[in-house]
Amino acid sequence: MRLYIIDATITLVNKSTKGTIHFLLLLTIAFIAFAGIGYWAYKNGQIKLTPTQEPTVVSPTPDPTADWETYDNPLYKYSFKYPVDMTLTDYNEGNFRGIQLTLIGPTQKASGRTQTSLAEGAMIKTLLIPALDAQEEAESTRHKELNVPEGDASPDVSQTKEIVIDGEVAYQYTAKGMGNVKVTYIPIDGNTLRFAGYYDGFDGKQIRKYEELVDQILSTFKFTDGNQSNDKVEPEVYEAFKSKQRVSVLVDLKNTPLELKNTKDLDSLKKEVSLVQDNVLSGLDPSEYSITYKYEGLSVLALQITESALEKLNSNPLVEGVGTSIKLKVDDNFEPIE
Repeated sequence: MRLYIIDATITLVNKSTKGTIHFLLLLTIAFIAFAGIGYWAYKNGQIKLTPTQEPTVVSPTPDPTADWETYDNPLYKYSFKYPVDMTLTDYNEGNFRGIQLTLIGPTQKASGRTQTSLAEGAMIKTLLIPALDAQEEAESTRHKELNVPEGDASPDVSQTKEIVIDGEVAYQYTAKGMGNVKVTYIPIDGNTLRFAGYYDGFDGKQIRKYEELVDQILSTFKFTDGNQSNDKVEPEVYEAFKSKQRVSVLVDLKNTPLELKNTKDLDSLKKEVSLVQDNVLSGLDPSEYSITYKYEGLSVLALQITESALEKLNSNPLVEGVGTSIKLKVDDNFEPIE
């Protein structure tokens, strides 16, 4: 009996060992099979390894207007920027004054037809209109755009819409047809600034390009405190302007350079300003006028005066009166600046 039990026990141990060996062998075969399948799938693109991602570095968006020129109007307290390759000149309509910025495209420039109407490029015309409601003027001018002579093509004129310019409400419409223009009316201290942006091109891509330029220039418009510093005229040249005026006048300067470039030029300006004050404005109370040097393309003194000062100036022999808008002329009575 004991031998039978021992034999049985030995037999059982042998079976357990064989089972373990069989299990390990099957596990090894399964691992090799799975590894082979995985390698085959990787080689054939079924499995893609995700590479370690580097942290994304966000660069600040460059300002496309960073290198632009700045037009500053301290008299009416606003400024805006424009590309350096735009030409700045004075612009007048009747007794109203402003500036004109012109950029002619390369094809039109190469043709030599730069004095004709704008066919390729962009143009900005500003005009300060005293004592006028911006919204009413926008609607009035828009209706004039729709009234064309019989036989002429009617332009496509949009409705007037409100937009925000440097936190203030302005009014804008667009006219397309024989050329394209986007006209914006901006209220400024009881007056209205008309900011007209013209744009055109030889195809749709060019037109969109120059329209975007007009929009970009307008987007830089800022209201200022009227005492802005620049590289041509120091802030001390500007005098305080304390009361509301509705009349704009200019004083021709004969002896100062078109652009102030150094201290000597600035000293010459100050001397001539004193001469104008002593000879032309001596009969006015300081509260009746403000005086600012205007340096864009022409050496003049830009004045704003009250209605009470108008009668006094019209009696001055150096004044030429034109309704409620007058021009002061500096004649030979002024001593030359050395």
